[in-house]
Amino acid sequence: MSQQTNEAETARARLIESANRLGVELDEVELEKWMTAVTTTSEGTDIVMDEATGVFGHRVSMLDFSPEDLVSCA
Repeated sequence: MSQQTNEAETARARLIESANRLGVELDEVELEKWMTAVTTTSEGTDIVMDEATGVFGHRVSMLDFSPEDLVSCA
């Protein structure tokens, strides 16, 4: 196992442990999507826009919002 993979697994485990300790419900599938998006390098700007609502922001910040959340922001 590579060091990067090991670090990602450790970070994932710590997030799950923290959520459990705090009594926060955590969707592990969404966690994986978020971690992948945060760690994946993208070309171009870090500002993204949701086409359906016109809401825009930094790509990492936008990961915290569901499509339903974005509708209420528009």
